[in-house]
Amino acid sequence: MSIRPKPLSLAHAVSDMDKRRQFDLVFAVLCVAFFGLELSTIVVDPPFAWIMYAIYVVAVCCMPVVYAPSALALCALSLVMNLIPQDVSGPSIEWGVWYALIVLALRWHKWPAFCVAMTVIVGRYIGAALAWGWLEASTLGITWLCVLAYLIGVGLRVWKHQVQRRQRDLALTEQRERQIHMLRIMHDSVAGTLSVAVLRCRNARATVPERSSQANEWEQVEVLISKALLDIRSEIIEPAWKLLDGAEEAEEVEKVEVPRQVVDISHALSERLDYTDEFLAALGYEGRSLMGDMTRCDSVVAAMLPDIITELGTNIAKHGAPGEYALVVQPYQGEGVRVTSSNILATHGEQRGSSYGLRLMESRLQAINGQAHYGVDGDEWTIAIQIPSQQ
Repeated sequence: MSIRPKPLSLAHAVSDMDKRRQFDLVFAVLCVAFFGLELSTIVVDPPFAWIMYAIYVVAVCCMPVVYAPSALALCALSLVMNLIPQDVSGPSIEWGVWYALIVLALRWHKWPAFCVAMTVIVGRYIGAALAWGWLEASTLGITWLCVLAYLIGVGLRVWKHQVQRRQRDLALTEQRERQIHMLRIMHDSVAGTLSVAVLRCRNARATVPERSSQANEWEQVEVLISKALLDIRSEIIEPAWKLLDGAEEAEEVEKVEVPRQVVDISHALSERLDYTDEFLAALGYEGRSLMGDMTRCDSVVAAMLPDIITELGTNIAKHGAPGEYALVVQPYQGEGVRVTSSNILATHGEQRGSSYGLRLMESRLQAINGQAHYGVDGDEWTIAIQIPSQQ
């Protein structure tokens, strides 16, 4: 029941690498194109500068393959060309150096990238200051363009980490929702069915003579079903719920907004309420579910309503005494929903707000800002659920 995020698949990692290389390839082509255009109009002097420009072209072309060594080579080349005492005339290598600073700030180790960037920036400033003066506009312009390139890389790095965190939080949220859904199915479908079976056994035993063989058989069946129900709750549902509670406390998972729309749930909800009425009537309950105008309902709320109705009906059957009950569904604040159930408790003054089914339902309600309130007034047990719309 761990909710640790699944690691990225190898295919996903390869896809990301391919996208990065494509991005690097585009910029490498642009840098080489700018270099070629300038080379056609500018004379290279002195001759040894051709070696530096050859290193520049090779480093730029290698960026899609090995970005870190190539970017470091471009930064080192920038320092050398700015600090050597002899003037070098030829095409500009600024585009490649700026891109190298962006790549290092975005992908490389944070502090080494910072040190390299500061070295390049300080070296650029010293070299330009020696040539043009410490406070000349051209000196400051070259320096601040390098600073801007580094800051762009840092900004992209922060944005990338936020996107990755968002994806991780989404994976955690989806995984927890799946686990809660499986636990709810275990509770509603298995434990709920066994609870109803126990009630049916008691009703059947009450219709036969007290000490007859049929009464003994019904009692034995009830004991077996009760034991199975106890084992499921103590060995499966309760440990799983504790694991989910512990994981929820250990992990701070952001709520993820889900796209919503308005839907008509009146027909499906009417069928579920009729089924609940028939189910409770078979157990000796008297009542009728009521439904307001549910032609406009939030889609996320609508997806939860059938499970809520099932849980409330099961709760009445498990903890109530055969008799009158009420189950009302009505609109709440536009496309939201308010659901209220009321019944007579089997045990005087008993409150059932901590049962697993209600706790599971509360957990799902909290994810969409819903609320559930419980109350006991004499023998009457009331549950009120409010789910607002977030359109």
